[in-house]
Amino acid sequence: MFQMLVAMITISISWQNTLVIVPLYSSIENYKEIPYATLYMDGKEAFDPNMYYEFGVGTTNLRIISTNVVGEYHVDYRVFFPLYGFSSEETITFKVVDEIKPIITGDDEIVLEVGSKAPDFKSLIEYKDNYDKKEDLAVTVDSSLLNMNALGDYRITYKVKDKSQNITYFFQNIKVVDRTSPVVVQKGDVEIEVNEDINITKYFGFSDNYDKIFKTELIDDLVDYSKVGYYTATLKVYDQSDNVATINFTVKIKDQTAPIIKLKTKELNLNYQTDINEINFKDYIQTVYDNYDDISIDDVMISYDIDSNFLGSYQVKYEVWDSNLQKGEITLNVNIKDLEVPKVSLKEAIIVDVNTLEPYLLDYLIIEDNFDSLEKITSSITGKVSMDKIGEYRLVATIKDTSKNETVFPVIVKVVDREAPSLNVPNTLEVTNFKRPDYTKLITTKDNYDKDIVLTIYDDEINYEVVGHYILKIDAKDQSDNITTRYINLEIIDNIAPEIILKNQNIYVSYLDNKIDFSLYIDKIYDGYDKSLSYSDVKIIHTINFERLGLYEVIYQLEDSSHNIGEATLYVHIVDYDQPVLDVKPITIKQNQSFDYRNYVSAYDLYDGDLTDKVRVSPSFIPTSIPGIYEVVFYVHDQSGNLSEVKSTVTVLYKNPWVDYVYYGLGLGIVVLGGYLFYYFYNKRSKF
Repeated sequence: MFQMLVAMITISISWQNTLVIVPLYSSIENYKEIPYATLYMDGKEAFDPNMYYEFGVGTTNLRIISTNVVGEYHVDYRVFFPLYGFSSEETITFKVVDEIKPIITGDDEIVLEVGSKAPDFKSLIEYKDNYDKKEDLAVTVDSSLLNMNALGDYRITYKVKDKSQNITYFFQNIKVVDRTSPVVVQKGDVEIEVNEDINITKYFGFSDNYDKIFKTELIDDLVDYSKVGYYTATLKVYDQSDNVATINFTVKIKDQTAPIIKLKTKELNLNYQTDINEINFKDYIQTVYDNYDDISIDDVMISYDIDSNFLGSYQVKYEVWDSNLQKGEITLNVNIKDLEVPKVSLKEAIIVDVNTLEPYLLDYLIIEDNFDSLEKITSSITGKVSMDKIGEYRLVATIKDTSKNETVFPVIVKVVDREAPSLNVPNTLEVTNFKRPDYTKLITTKDNYDKDIVLTIYDDEINYEVVGHYILKIDAKDQSDNITTRYINLEIIDNIAPEIILKNQNIYVSYLDNKIDFSLYIDKIYDGYDKSLSYSDVKIIHTINFERLGLYEVIYQLEDSSHNIGEATLYVHIVDYDQPVLDVKPITIKQNQSFDYRNYVSAYDLYDGDLTDKVRVSPSFIPTSIPGIYEVVFYVHDQSGNLSEVKSTVTVLYKNPWVDYVYYGLGLGIVVLGGYLFYYFYNKRSKF
């Protein structure tokens, strides 16, 4: 019975963790139970408390696994589910792996001399692995950032990878330094003048294995620069890494410099007939200096021979000696000249009208000279006056005597416009829109010179929104402030009709509905002048016949205080919205009986009256030869398009044909008898 039940369900055994990673040198006992199996019955896990495993089936056994050797080992497992009587075998792969990274040791920092050759970096570290031999390890050194020709700190990256792809990185700092002192060479004996500083670069040369810039320290505490003699000094030269070179040398202080006389000027120009005795030539000495002795201006000897009554060049000689008989001298050149420039003054301001002849400038000048007569004086005028353009023009009169003394006399010539512009304005102006007119379109101006005329409209006191009469003042001013004034009679008039804005242009009203307040259709009213107008001022005029359909007009009129009348029209459509009344009687007919639906319906409309002849039926044909119940729809439209419809049924009753024959015979007999009686009475009447 159990086996039959098992046969009816789906059995599956699923193995998990069939690949087991075992670290090198680990105990296999810690990993043998990692694989496991699960029993599923109809997709659901089944639990067997007696389940057990067999580790190693057939020729396989856990003892074949050596965790000291990297590699893959295969052991067959078997699982038993005694409660259900199932078992399963699976091959389990045990992969012994090396997960331990290599070891790198070395100094954190290596110091190298700049300019030297880079070392074999592999020799700077030690490395090993827990499993692989040293020769089987892959070593990579990244020294791409290292520059042995530049001082600095550089990072070297070491990478060691074993055969199991375990990688170890090691970082080492390479410090490139300069430990070589500069070289100092003395070019010659150091000999300097009293009170002169030692020019280091003049007497010494420097070089270095790396640096081009040096710092120097001169130790000259024993040197007295103010006294002649021999002294000892020391020079220290440092490179940028503070490596120092030291040299001791002798300094010779000597005095071979003559005194120096500095004048305030090298050349002095004196005017013709200047009194030489009133000139103190010592005043032209700026300084007297000696590098060793203390001398002053009073020690200077001055000699000259000058006659100011004659034009020409003379010399003043200055001489001074120091204690070492070094002589200093200098010469001042004195020129006797006519140094006085001609005198020029202006008779009167030069003001001329635009577009007239250009004035002759010399006619406006007074010229005088202290030495030359007027006929020997030359004059020239520079500059130009544009007589067709107003403005101030600067002319320069150059007056020169025979000694080439010249007076440059600037003169301003004013070209002016003294003629006022013309101003043409209308005598009277009407404003009807309550807005300020564009006066620039109403006014024309013209000027003898200016193109741009400034118009000033004095309308600050004018209220363009108030009807009335005003006097408007207008000024036209050119660029020279010449003004023309005119006056305009300004009339502000309201001739614009009010505006009526309706909420609608068309409305639709059911006939007989004569209780309409047409004022409610006014949306807003507007008048450019009268702000006190209200809806109650609007007149409403119409001739609507509310009992007759059609299109009518309602006229709205609004009159302002200036008797301007504004109108608006509302179009009123008198329409019929009421549906006709449709009355349908029950319809029952016999088979093959003639059927006219109009005998069973009637229609009436409040506006159109009787509409029975307008009634239609759908479907329009009823097969009366076939007994049954037929659903029909009666409908009617009035002339306004309002629709009424009523659903009903037509019942066709079954009829015996023999009954039809009897009725047919009786009917035929009646017809024959009627025909005979008609013929009898007709003939009888004709006899009388």
